[in-house]
Amino acid sequence: PQPLALFAAPDHALARRKRVRARELRAYPFFGPLKDSMYGRLLRSVLAEIGVTDFSTITQSQDPRVWRELLCAGVGITCSLYLSVLPDLRSGRLVEIPVAEGAPEVEVRIGFSPARTISPASQAFVEFLRTQRLDGPIAVDD
Repeated sequence: PQPLALFAAPDHALARRKRVRARELRAYPFFGPLKDSMYGRLLRSVLAEIGVTDFSTITQSQDPRVWRELLCAGVGITCSLYLSVLPDLRSGRLVEIPVAEGAPEVEVRIGFSPARTISPASQAFVEFLRTQRLDGPIAVDD
């Protein structure tokens, strides 16, 4: 499982808190994927597991660059895999919002047919996953 977390710009009101209760998150605008997309449904499901429900999504996009720029500008918060925001965390453009109920997790899997050649971008992504270490190893099955 890969950890998901909530993220915001360093000057966001929640970023300065030691712990935030899930129910408090409803008061802040979210950015994220289209709510009816597979990833949007997955995020809503895992957020509901820790009690984050009835939140307002003000920007939905399949292109995470759109909401990441708004997020870094301090307009709202998002829930995402660490890997997708790691460069912004390392540079200080984003910080994790510490949720008292704990961080949800999700399994990330990549499937492909051995009869088909995977694209160079997909190969690069798999290699990227193999090199990452967060709170534990990222399993990549060959």
